[in-house]
Amino acid sequence: MKTTTQNFASLLLGSIGSFLLATVSTPAQSATIFNFSTTTVVNYDSSALPLTSTVDGITGFANTPVGTNQPASSLFNTSEFGLCVFYNNNGSSTRRCGSTNGNGGTDNSTLTGLTASFDKSVFLKSFEITQWQNLTSGTINFEAGSSSQLFNLTGISTKTFSTGFKVDANTPILITTTGVIPDSNSGAFRITAFTVEDVPGPLPILAVGAAYGWSRKLKNKSGTSAKRVY
Repeated sequence: MKTTTQNFASLLLGSIGSFLLATVSTPAQSATIFNFSTTTVVNYDSSALPLTSTVDGITGFANTPVGTNQPASSLFNTSEFGLCVFYNNNGSSTRRCGSTNGNGGTDNSTLTGLTASFDKSVFLKSFEITQWQNLTSGTINFEAGSSSQLFNLTGISTKTFSTGFKVDANTPILITTTGVIPDSNSGAFRITAFTVEDVPGPLPILAVGAAYGWSRKLKNKSGTSAKRVY
């Protein structure tokens, strides 16, 4: 009887230990996709910034557009294809990314970058380049803290981040385009399907300690009971 009870206690303790180890070491991660898309073309002035989107309990922010001669009424612009992150209206009355006319319709306005952030710590996974208009090539760089990654741009495509591109909660991600060359008077592109994974938190130490203490009590109790029966 003593041997049977002790074997049961050992088996139970082993199961608890395996559960705790699995919980602490391999917590589940889920992919979250931010599109920043709208059914029609929408322009945003400074009063609408930052742009926000909440998916699966994570809020993403787009803010601080960088460029020259930007129309005050369309600092940012979204459509069914996502968020415009680059345009170069090179002296043309044709407005790219659906932006409104700024300075008479023939200004040399540009959008070359922005900042983004998330209210929770995440791993950057991938994004899509969409609505590639009148462009030949260029690069887009993502920088957050000590991490950065540069992508070459040649057209509509999906870009994947290196493993482990972690961004802490509320840390600005500087997104910068360089060398993007219009093949005519003006050009633009958008990004969408910006995919992240949440950074799992460790199992609280108190919970681990409580489970361990409970398992010790169970072992001692089973040992005592076995002695009495024996």
